[in-house]
Amino acid sequence: MGDGTQVGEGFDRAAEDYGDLLRHNREGAARLVRALPAGRYEEILDVGCGTGVVSEEMIARVGTSHVTGVDPSAGMLEQFRAKLAGLSVEATLIQGGVHDMPVPDGAYDAVVSGMAFHWFPEKPAAVAAMARRLRPGG
Repeated sequence: MGDGTQVGEGFDRAAEDYGDLLRHNREGAARLVRALPAGRYEEILDVGCGTGVVSEEMIARVGTSHVTGVDPSAGMLEQFRAKLAGLSVEATLIQGGVHDMPVPDGAYDAVVSGMAFHWFPEKPAAVAAMARRLRPGG
């Protein structure tokens, strides 16, 4: 399975300007969060988290208290990390790909991914990897 290294390296180069280049993705993140069923989403896993746009929406709209963000790009994670000082949330940021995420199974109220799915190799396996991380009822 692809580990996302080449994709991650490309995003490393663009990380500093990414937020400005894709400002319109905030509305997409807001739509994604609004589409979730009503419920408590205190612990989320944000796969392909990039600079944290979807996580920011989860924190603002549903009161998420802990985010685990996974992304192959160290540069994107650095941009996300810089935002964390202004967010009321505990966060764990991990460099990795969807297929090899070093996160526990059955641990999250929601698994979200915004603007990343098209980059995932072997999409059915990616969906299975994300679904495995949901808590029962998540």
